[in-house]
Amino acid sequence: MADNPLEVLIPSDAIERKVTELGERISKDYAARTPLLLVGVLKGSFIFLADLSRRISIPHAVDFIALWSYGNATKSTYGATATPPSPPAKCA
Repeated sequence: MADNPLEVLIPSDAIERKVTELGERISKDYAARTPLLLVGVLKGSFIFLADLSRRISIPHAVDFIALWSYGNATKSTYGATATPPSPPAKCA
């Protein structure tokens, strides 16, 4: 099996700094509008949203929606269907 190393495009410390900056900015910009609801699209957003949530200092909740365009078919419908959100989990 041939080696196929992945190239790092953005170092993890740079991503962490940006997520921290974003959390601080959201905390400042939405301080008067609490509680805040963060909504992520499953499945790709859950790690980012968890990291961001830990860096937001104002009261907030987190929820996720699932989107799909295939349903039971093998071809895309070129539209999206969403699952209804569940009651959000309170975080801070």
